[in-house]
Amino acid sequence: MQTSDTQIRNNILTASLLIVAGSLVYLFFRPDIILFKWIGISDLLASIKCETDGGGGFLHYFMMYCLSDVLWYSALLILASTFYVRGSVLSKLLFGVMIIMPFLLEFLQLAGLLPGTFDWYDIVFYCLTLIIFVLLWIRKPICLLLHR
Repeated sequence: MQTSDTQIRNNILTASLLIVAGSLVYLFFRPDIILFKWIGISDLLASIKCETDGGGGFLHYFMMYCLSDVLWYSALLILASTFYVRGSVLSKLLFGVMIIMPFLLEFLQLAGLLPGTFDWYDIVFYCLTLIIFVLLWIRKPICLLLHR
């Protein structure tokens, strides 16, 4: 059995890899996002942009517009469960906020209160990610949520 410190390091590494993988889609295929414009690097990234001819199919759409969100949400859930402290009201509150955060951000986009494009597919994939996380990750011994 791994020590708690090793489990924490492995969870952080897994979450970090998911964040990097999710970021690669934006770096190489969608450098025109609001964040990159805001920090002033969208023009630089446009020079390395890879053009794709996905044919407009669902798999292409998923890879270009949903995959990053799924990977980032998975990372968020892993980190939230890693640092959850049983019995702590603050920990429960933060964990709950992290679970609903992507849904809230999407609906704020729908209401026009946050820049960006609302997408029902994002909501569907957030739900699927959460379900898979609960069914697979939270039952593993490396999930510290159940072991503290």
